[in-house]
Amino acid sequence: MQENSEKLKQIRLKSGKSQAEFAKEIGVSQRTWSAYESGETRPKMAILLALENLGYDISGVEAGSAPHGIKSAGAAADALGQNHFESKVESGDFVIPILEQSLSAGHGKELPEKDSPTGYIAVPKELKRYGNNLAALYVSGDSMEPTLHRGDLIVCDSCGWDGEGIYALRMNGEGFVKRLSQKPGKLVVISDNPKYAPWEENADNTSLEIIGRVHYALKKAE
Repeated sequence: MQENSEKLKQIRLKSGKSQAEFAKEIGVSQRTWSAYESGETRPKMAILLALENLGYDISGVEAGSAPHGIKSAGAAADALGQNHFESKVESGDFVIPILEQSLSAGHGKELPEKDSPTGYIAVPKELKRYGNNLAALYVSGDSMEPTLHRGDLIVCDSCGWDGEGIYALRMNGEGFVKRLSQKPGKLVVISDNPKYAPWEENADNTSLEIIGRVHYALKKAE
């Protein structure tokens, strides 16, 4: 971890900025950046993406890992079939692709190996740190009601585990959107709709893969 922290320190020193200035540029607190430079913690993948998108060379820098045993997609954008898509900036907006596939808040939707964008949508500029690791997808099913409804458009990354929250995930080749929580050695899969019971999966279950966190939802008008 010391080598990792030294690389991060050198990135910051080459920028000519103080820790406080550099931390502000990438959207974290000075205390958080200080912990990266001291080796106390490793940055999440989203932070490394932010550095890369700002033009910093992050080769050789390792991101903090998911909790032991949890399989996640990491920075593999092709987990959502996005490996040939690019986010872009139009008229000052940060624009990401809307994918044709959907994620099920229910019994699962088969994820195609490749998908084509049906359009693009502007999202908050704070998400620029995720670069090409973002896509918008539709929700099907009712298991995440009242948080998410059928037809809602969600914005998610493909950066894997980033703490408890709502995630896009793949189980046995099918795509879901669920709330995830942790227990020792277990991943708890939660449907916000109370008529569906939560269940637990072993953290080393290779049939479950965390794609990335859901950041925003565009709600469909009823």
